[in-house]
Amino acid sequence: MSDGIIRDRLRCREDGTFTIVQFNDTQDGARADRRTIALQEAVLDEVRPDLALINGDVIDGSPTSALEAKQALNNVVLPMEDRSIPWTLTFGNHDEDSSAVTGMDEAAYVDFVRQYRHNLTTHGATGITGTGNQVLTVRSRGGERDAFAVWLLDSGRGALSRAAQRSRERTRSTSPTGSTTRTPPSVSTRARTRFGCIVERGTGSAGGGANGASGSSIVRALPAGPRARPRRTRRASSPPRR
Repeated sequence: MSDGIIRDRLRCREDGTFTIVQFNDTQDGARADRRTIALQEAVLDEVRPDLALINGDVIDGSPTSALEAKQALNNVVLPMEDRSIPWTLTFGNHDEDSSAVTGMDEAAYVDFVRQYRHNLTTHGATGITGTGNQVLTVRSRGGERDAFAVWLLDSGRGALSRAAQRSRERTRSTSPTGSTTRTPPSVSTRARTRFGCIVERGTGSAGGGANGASGSSIVRALPAGPRARPRRTRRASSPPRR
């Protein structure tokens, strides 16, 4: 998979639809916010998507060990695993905030999540910057051709920060007051596009970061098997069995 193209894992439904749910900036820690998990579960149960995407930043900088970093990832992927929904993730500029302490970088995150049965994340294309840069093709409802593709790109750390800084500088130079404005994040939006089949995408901000919720938390443990339920006491160091 050195070209980062993942084929024959996704397919439009018989009615010609393909639904994607996207969760933005979960920014999870070892102890997940109950409201983050509740939102994920409610959306997945209502929409029943064909693919779920966690669009980085997936975890925050709070983990203090490799185990806590794995637990943070585990918390936000279990809602899809428990429902047998194919899922993948991308990385943002905060996913490696704890790497110096935990020893877990993006490549290690990918190694960990690849152990889940319904995960589609790989290390991605080689020879380009970032981790998990890949393309997921979706077959037409008849399966005879690729109807469209989902492109996943690692935004990285430095490039995005420099671009944001340049944007702020341009805004200040053109604003009479030197002030900037921020557009509130979208809580839920939907778009429908036709590429040989209908794509329906749901997006939502769900997390404990600057725009997310904070409060009571839980630890959702790594499942011991396909039918295992989340437990408060099991640790995330053991991968799920296939």
